[in-house]
Amino acid sequence: MEVIIPQAGDASSAQKIGVLAVFRQGLGLWQKNLLALCGTYLIGYLPPLLLQVYALVKYGPKPDSPTAAGAAMIINLAIVILSIWAYVALILAVQQGLGQARIRPLGNIKDAGRLFLPVLLAALIYIALALAVIILASACGVLICAPLYKFKAILGIACGVLIAVAVISVFVYYGLRLSLVYLAIVLENLSPVAALRRSWQLVQARINPVVGTLALIAAAALAVYLPVFVILAAMAAWKGSESILVWGYSLAQYGLGSLFAPFGLAVMISLYGQLKEAQDFHVHA
Repeated sequence: MEVIIPQAGDASSAQKIGVLAVFRQGLGLWQKNLLALCGTYLIGYLPPLLLQVYALVKYGPKPDSPTAAGAAMIINLAIVILSIWAYVALILAVQQGLGQARIRPLGNIKDAGRLFLPVLLAALIYIALALAVIILASACGVLICAPLYKFKAILGIACGVLIAVAVISVFVYYGLRLSLVYLAIVLENLSPVAALRRSWQLVQARINPVVGTLALIAAAALAVYLPVFVILAAMAAWKGSESILVWGYSLAQYGLGSLFAPFGLAVMISLYGQLKEAQDFHVHA
C-alpha cells in the first residue's frame, strides 16, 4: 500500500510546506468525510469503551484490593490493545477519504488486523526507549544528585532540576522526530524499524511545519477538551464524587473523540503526504 499524497504543484511549492495550508487541507478532508470517519471511530472504539465501563462498574475508579487492581490492570491492557487496533482502522479510513475512495468502516476495522502487530511493536519500542531514559535519569539522580543534596541541599535540588529538564528535552527531541512512525507503518506498509527511519528522515528535514502542525492540533484539542474537563471537575467537586469526573470524561472522550480524532489524523496525514512529496522532490532533484 502506498501513501496517497496531494497533487504536486510546481518545483518551488514542492519544497515549501505551509502549516495553515496543511491545516486547511486536513479540515476539508475531515468535513467531506465526517460521517464515515465518525462512524469508523464510534465502531472501532466501542469495545474499549465497553471494557472501560465494565471496569468502572466492577471495580470503581480506585480498586480496593490487590486482586481487583490486577484485574483492572489486565482490562486496561486490553483497552490499550483494542484502541491501537481502532487507531489503525481510523488511519486507513482517513487515507481512503484522501484518495477519494468510499470509506468502509467495518472493512477498515477488519483490514487493521494485518497492520496491528507492526504498530504494536512500534509502540513497545517507544515504551522501551522511554523506560531506558527514565531509568538512566533515575540512576543519575541517585548517583549524582543524592550525594550533592547531602552535601548542600541547593546543589541537589539544582541537579534534580537539570536532570528533569534534560529528560523533557530528550522526550521532545525524539518524540517530534518519531511522531510519524505509526503513519509510516500504515500508509507505506513499512516495518517498525523502517518506519522509525522514515519518520526521522521526514521530520528532521522539515521540523518547523511538523512543530507548527502539532502545535495547532494541540491548541485545538485544548479548546475542545479543556472546557469539558473543567465543567466535569466542577460538578465532581460540587457533588463530592470522583465517579462523576471519571464517568463523564470517559463518555465525553468517546463522543468528542469521534469528531476530534479523525480531524487530527486528517491533518497529520495531509502533513505526511506533503513531507513525503517534498522529500521525494529533494531526492530526485
